[in-house]
Amino acid sequence: MDARSVIKKFDTWQLAICIMAALPAIFVLVTWDNDGLQSPRAFAVRYLSLPVTFCQLSVILWAVRTKFEVGSAFRKLGRLPRMLVTIWAIFAFISVVLAREQILASAFATLQYALHGIFLAAVVHLARSSSAAVDRRAWSISVLVIGGLVYAGLIILFALLIPDKATFPWSLRLPSGTNIRQLGYFVAIASVAPLSLILLGRTKTALFCLTFAALVTFIAWSGSRGALIGLLLGTVVGAAVMGNALSKLRVGLAVLSFFAGVAASIIVPNPAPEFGLIRMVSSLEQDDIGSGRSIVWKSTVTEISKSLWIGHGSGTFNKNMHEIYGFDFNHPHQFILQYFYDWGIFGGTAAGFLLLILFLACVKVGRQHNDAAAYASISTLCTIASVSMIDGALFYPLSIFLTGLAIACGFVNDSTQLERGPRTSC
Repeated sequence: MDARSVIKKFDTWQLAICIMAALPAIFVLVTWDNDGLQSPRAFAVRYLSLPVTFCQLSVILWAVRTKFEVGSAFRKLGRLPRMLVTIWAIFAFISVVLAREQILASAFATLQYALHGIFLAAVVHLARSSSAAVDRRAWSISVLVIGGLVYAGLIILFALLIPDKATFPWSLRLPSGTNIRQLGYFVAIASVAPLSLILLGRTKTALFCLTFAALVTFIAWSGSRGALIGLLLGTVVGAAVMGNALSKLRVGLAVLSFFAGVAASIIVPNPAPEFGLIRMVSSLEQDDIGSGRSIVWKSTVTEISKSLWIGHGSGTFNKNMHEIYGFDFNHPHQFILQYFYDWGIFGGTAAGFLLLILFLACVKVGRQHNDAAAYASISTLCTIASVSMIDGALFYPLSIFLTGLAIACGFVNDSTQLERGPRTSC
């Protein structure tokens, strides 16, 4: 059997999600520089997340070929979401115009945010238009499991193959991110997929327990407190929404897998002091825990007050705050402050309410199914929001991309809907 005949057995959604699930691994390979040195071009690819942007554009164009229209998708939104999108667009545009010497960087960052929204609409369109003869909801989640496991595996392989481990800048030069903490919450978002199949899957529970434990080990190895906390909070909210659909046995297996993964991270060698569970525990014991973030938050509030209504523009935080306070952060480590800083009170509030409406839409659709895909869509969105309360998961395109994939899986048609035909409204 040749490759073409195999591909013909897949519908558009199946092909799309296989390609999209492979993107994190592709991102790793594109940014693979194990000498620790980056050319300006390599830095731009990593810093701007260009592989993610290229993939999103490709998926949108792919969806257009299957009768997806941006204007039609916008009109199908309710009156309130349309108004909020319009408010955000107006203030985002104004803040770009007022960004002065940073207008190009701000324009690109703003276009990336707009692209996230269009991408989400496109990928949900592909999910709803699936023509598969059987239910593909759990299958779609299993594809995300494979993608997350391959991504984490490539990062580990990269760490093992570094030629000069003593001098390598570990915390800054691992592929697909500009900081090791980013990789932690990328994997935290990806780990919701195997968790959902532990809780609500029908087969291979033991295999998904091992996969989830392995990904939790990676998160703890990365030293990212926010990723672990966000995963826990997202799990709790998802479980609360699903309610009686979860069995005590499955919940117990998930808890055991989580703690097994955390425990396993203790014996995994840490290449630098910035890594590992010991680093997280020691940082919690410090007297000034949270003081670094609180300083950034207070400084951000001060700057927000200087342009309260309009904001400063997306993509301007790093340079502006470095010039004023000497900070070297891309975001304020708190997504509400990030939105207000970028787009002002009106634009930031509109963006926040759009996230809330998206959550409610996931809950509404999820309660119609009560399956692994429903849990994954809800819990992944809660996970990225929880991480973003103390970190920057809602700033980086890859984490937003991964969340969009999981959300779309919650909208895949099941067998009964395939008989009735795909839904056409949000």
